Amino acid sequence: MSRTLRLTTLAALALAATAAAAHAETIRGVLRFTDADGSAKPIRNAKVEVWRLRPGAWFWSNDLTTATDGSGGLDAPIAFVGVGTRTALRVFATNDAAQVMTQDLLVPFYREPGRPGTEIQRTTATAGDFLDFTFTFPDAWANNHFNIADAIKLARDYALGRRDPRETDLINRVDVHFNSLNTYYDPVLHAVRLDPTFAMDDFTVVHEYTHYLEEQIGSFYGIASFHDGCRATNIDPSLPGAIDIRGPGLAWMEGFASYLPHAVQRATGALVPGPTSGSFSAATLENPACPPTNLPPKALERPVAGALFDLLDDPNEPFDQLAKRDLEIFQIFDRELDLGWTNPTFEQFGAAWIARGLDAPQFLQSIGANGIFLAGPAPTEFVAYDHAPAANVAVYRPSDAKWYVLGGELAPFPWGGMANDIPVPADYDGDGLTDLAIRRTADATWWVKNSANGTIRTFAQGLGTDRPLVADYDGDGEDDFALFRANGQLVVFGDTALEQRTFYSFAIPGGIPSVGDFIGDSKPDLAIYEPSTGTFWITTLFGTGGWSFPVVGRGFADDVPVVGDYALGGKQELAVYEPSTGNFRVLPFIGGTVTATWWGVTGERPVPADFDGDGDTDMATWNPTNGWWFIRTNTGSLRSQQWGTAGDVAVPAP
Repeated sequence: MSRTLRLTTLAALALAATAAAAHAETIRGVLRFTDADGSAKPIRNAKVEVWRLRPGAWFWSNDLTTATDGSGGLDAPIAFVGVGTRTALRVFATNDAAQVMTQDLLVPFYREPGRPGTEIQRTTATAGDFLDFTFTFPDAWANNHFNIADAIKLARDYALGRRDPRETDLINRVDVHFNSLNTYYDPVLHAVRLDPTFAMDDFTVVHEYTHYLEEQIGSFYGIASFHDGCRATNIDPSLPGAIDIRGPGLAWMEGFASYLPHAVQRATGALVPGPTSGSFSAATLENPACPPTNLPPKALERPVAGALFDLLDDPNEPFDQLAKRDLEIFQIFDRELDLGWTNPTFEQFGAAWIARGLDAPQFLQSIGANGIFLAGPAPTEFVAYDHAPAANVAVYRPSDAKWYVLGGELAPFPWGGMANDIPVPADYDGDGLTDLAIRRTADATWWVKNSANGTIRTFAQGLGTDRPLVADYDGDGEDDFALFRANGQLVVFGDTALEQRTFYSFAIPGGIPSVGDFIGDSKPDLAIYEPSTGTFWITTLFGTGGWSFPVVGRGFADDVPVVGDYALGGKQELAVYEPSTGNFRVLPFIGGTVTATWWGVTGERPVPADFDGDGDTDMATWNPTNGWWFIRTNTGSLRSQQWGTAGDVAVPAP
């Protein structure tokens, strides 16, 4: 053979080999397990090994390690090695969050699709085959392992999405020792231990995994205990020598672990309760009181979990107007409660909540309903309202210049109060907190307490006879100082001299001004109510036109305009309150029919606001002689609350 021919032959063989290698099969399918409710759930992001037996070979080989996607799907190419090759899979209860060991063995669990029946094996017919391994595991042996891994992944994904942005410590994958002995978190091996009783109860699985999170990114000192939420002992309490080991550290350690599964469930809707649970239900956390004891509730697991749950769930109790605050809870756990080798306490959590400037009045009210009170001066003083979307039940007391917000007492203004001061709380600095402020008619001055640090700013503006009409006129997220004058002028001062504007409207004797988006163009409009005729006169501030609307009131001299978004339509409705009848009269839309709803008695004053945080205005009245509030939400729920005394001014605000 000539050298040229030999080289040509070698080149041809190399090209043939390259062409063969270019052919590839594809491993496809969707892998699922059967959850406790009977539904098929994807085995998400799980480790999968691809094993093949080549023609003429004696042994199977692991040719590829891949993973399912977030929907349990496989779509993995693998090199073609020959017709007749048999392929099988091993699906592991292992993902980026957890590695579940085979029950009672310390080896990672896996299962072949098709089991416990005939294993699915596919035989290659041609290069480029698509080998489908779609399968739903039906048996308890497989489902127990896969469910544990899936529940922990849900919790880890939840945690990763809510971390304090300043934190960089990692949440590593946890080993789960699936055993027939007991259920607890092992701080020595840094592993979750679960027995089969609770394998299909996602709430129990996440409860124990929470202890791992406490150790990984929070602060944790493992305390072995037998506990039921109200009692905790070092050994089985039925045995001689059992010692009471309850305390604030254990209460937080277990209480946070009982709360977090419900936070994950509220966020994902994916946790499924099993036939047997080792963590508290939502119904228990709604009523978490323990039998009488000499320990404060913040030293007991169940009240701590219940107090956290009240910050999460819908505001369906009169004392609880906070909801969906799990982001703040988790970030405090991640940041301020990362204290080292110890267990934090609810006291430290509460102090961090206050220090962050979060909803202090409503927070103290909510935890107080669970019997938990923070150390320090009582009541605690604040410099602002809160971030909660729901309006607070609150009064301003001119006699001592203090704001009293249900759940807390706001510090007094240092200049004292005067009888004709007009409280005008609003967000003047755009930080989301309601700043305390008054308009003093005696000398035509504004007084504002900054929410950030409590400093005072005061300045003279306009005339003592001007009526304050505060609103965000320029859409920058900050409320603007504004005054309405008897001649129909509206002077908006804004934040700078460049933002000062004067609008001209109707000069109506006895007219009462309101501001809102009445025509639905997302811009403020000025409405002047004429009590003698029951008519609203509208001026568009950032457009053209002015007109009167059909009679909304009935021309009673004491009618009070109470414009608001009663219909949850994104704009304000024209409305009046008639003290003589107790009716709220609302015009739901232009050209509509006025509806009259009774919700008041003689002597009460209208205080409509969004008291449930759903975005619309609720009808409400306040009795200035005895301080009783009566609230009727648009969902039909009723609420009454005593707050305030004679001489106070009702000031509901978020």
